[in-house]
Amino acid sequence: MRNLAFLTVLLIFTDCTNSSPKPVDVSYQGATYSFQLERTVDLGFPKTSAYSSGVGFRQTTGELDYVFSQVWGDYQYMMDPKWNGEIFNFTLRFSGREMDLDLFLEVTEEIRQQSGIYFGLKEERIAAECIQVNDQGALTSHTYRMEDAVLEVVELSDGMLMAKGMTLDGLVNYLNGLRDEKYYFYEGVDSEKYSFELNVSNPEKLERSLKIYGISLENCQVNVQVVEIK
Repeated sequence: MRNLAFLTVLLIFTDCTNSSPKPVDVSYQGATYSFQLERTVDLGFPKTSAYSSGVGFRQTTGELDYVFSQVWGDYQYMMDPKWNGEIFNFTLRFSGREMDLDLFLEVTEEIRQQSGIYFGLKEERIAAECIQVNDQGALTSHTYRMEDAVLEVVELSDGMLMAKGMTLDGLVNYLNGLRDEKYYFYEGVDSEKYSFELNVSNPEKLERSLKIYGISLENCQVNVQVVEIK
């Protein structure tokens, strides 16, 4: 009887150990760039994320697809459900490098080697919501003036997005990281930085919030590079 009780306790302990997620802690130090990717504690706030950037650095917190969509926003991200709800901190520092495909491939390959997280890239044509600026004056009235040498700060809490220093390209990149089943696209040339306060809890509330900035969303078809995270 004593041996049976010991075996039962041992099996319970083994099961709990095997169900624990594999820790992810990846770091790299090179001549022109360095980064850290760390799994962090989920505090229980749904869709809570943050992003900041400056000269030579990017910092972001959120799920994997959000993290990479904020740093490399030219791609659409599809993530394996096994990573849903897993929150990461990502810090990238670089000097003399462009935030281009070459750097993306180098960083993601290093992550794959150290952690086993796989990043695949392919091209697809998909339906999208294209940003249209209908009232330039309304948008210009929200132009961002740099504060304390901070180029961009983004915070999301309870469905409300607060962004300072965000371009229209940056806005669509951010929205695509939220995975609300729509893909957003901007094909204009406006590179000005703006301050946004938007309700992004669902597509309908987002569209109403954008009207304040003279922006509408129009149905369109676009070719995109899709990153699969497995």
